[in-house]
Amino acid sequence: MKRLLLILLLPVLVIGLWRWLADPRDTALPFGTDDLSSVQAELAELSAEERQLVEDYVRRSRGDVLPQEWADPDEPLTARTFAQAIELERAYRVRMADQQVRSDALANQRDAAWAPLRAIAKVELVRAEVLSPEALAARRGESAGAARASHPVFIVRVRVQNTSDEIIELLQGSLKARDSEAYLPLDLCWVDRQSSLRSGSVEEFDCARLNQAASEQATAFANGAPGRFEVRWEPSKIKLGSGRELRGP
Repeated sequence: MKRLLLILLLPVLVIGLWRWLADPRDTALPFGTDDLSSVQAELAELSAEERQLVEDYVRRSRGDVLPQEWADPDEPLTARTFAQAIELERAYRVRMADQQVRSDALANQRDAAWAPLRAIAKVELVRAEVLSPEALAARRGESAGAARASHPVFIVRVRVQNTSDEIIELLQGSLKARDSEAYLPLDLCWVDRQSSLRSGSVEEFDCARLNQAASEQATAFANGAPGRFEVRWEPSKIKLGSGRELRGP
């Protein structure tokens, strides 16, 4: 009887021992999806750092698995297991950190080149909104039937100030919002002012693209997204009353 019981329990013991000895890093990633619910138990066995690496990799790859010969050498999405995902995501983070260092150095150089122009003209955002065609028409003093847009429009209010001791005769540049969740920044307003602005003078005006519907990025900016966006004034050209002309990078 004891022998029979031992024979019956042996497979259970073997399976239990195998599970105890198994490395969760060998777990196969779900294919074709970024849903990790089917491997939550195995994820829980990883350290917090490794679990985050796997989750970030799957989010980035969206569950795609490319053959080695088709993969981008700089950003291969070839992982089939947790271990491979951890290795690739670590390498990706190192590469991104290196790129960020170079990007920050370039940004510092450009900021240094912009500094003399920013010292002359201050351009800042007053507010940003997404308006319905009817609300936009009302804002512009038009009847609803005369609305020039048939879709929600992203509109920003911009303030320009001459902070120099001279008259500004021409001012050009771009007001942008860097987006931590997107590669490209959000264009807020192209400033092209070609009339005199006296020292200390302040003016405000609206910027809107009436022929474009407000994008998801613009809507997120208008709704407020703490920590996501950074507004930057990037002047390209200033001409002063003295005839002096300054250009940005």
